[in-house]
Amino acid sequence: RTKINLEIGRVLTLLQNNGYAYAKKEEVKVANIFSTNPNIANKVDVELFFNTGELYYFGTTNVKIAKNKYDITQSYIKRSLEYKEGDTYSRRKMESSQRKILSNAIIESASFDIDSNSSGDKLDINVNISIRNKYEITPEVVGYMIGNRFYGGLGVSFYDRFFLNGSRVFNISLRGLANSVKYNRLENTAQ
Repeated sequence: RTKINLEIGRVLTLLQNNGYAYAKKEEVKVANIFSTNPNIANKVDVELFFNTGELYYFGTTNVKIAKNKYDITQSYIKRSLEYKEGDTYSRRKMESSQRKILSNAIIESASFDIDSNSSGDKLDINVNISIRNKYEITPEVVGYMIGNRFYGGLGVSFYDRFFLNGSRVFNISLRGLANSVKYNRLENTAQ
């Protein structure tokens, strides 16, 4: 039964990645074979039935950005899409587009839904985006071994997750380190 369910999942994935967005399993027929022939005595025939539905293509992609206080444009989000309007529908392309969008540090969440008002053989896609704070200040407690001496200290880091209005992260840190009154350091890094 487990192998049959894995095969059903494999076939459905194959159909949904090749245009059949609403493909589903209809029924499974398992027939025992009764025979005195030892080669087929303990065998069963398995028939899988699927309803593929219609062949669909990607339609318009509508991007909605909640609380867009940093003026992120729809074209910035659409650059990360793995599909174009008119391509054959593929669930795998939608999922890889979602992962690519989420790789931007400013994006907190992204969900893709098929628009229920889609008509014909085009499936319109709704992309709902929520963004996180662009700026973050983080306190740090650090410890380093430098020159065979242990240095402990405190620091602060500043992050800009949408640096120069792109998918770049700017980070600057300032740390004060001390081993003793005689040995201390100040460290500054920027990335």
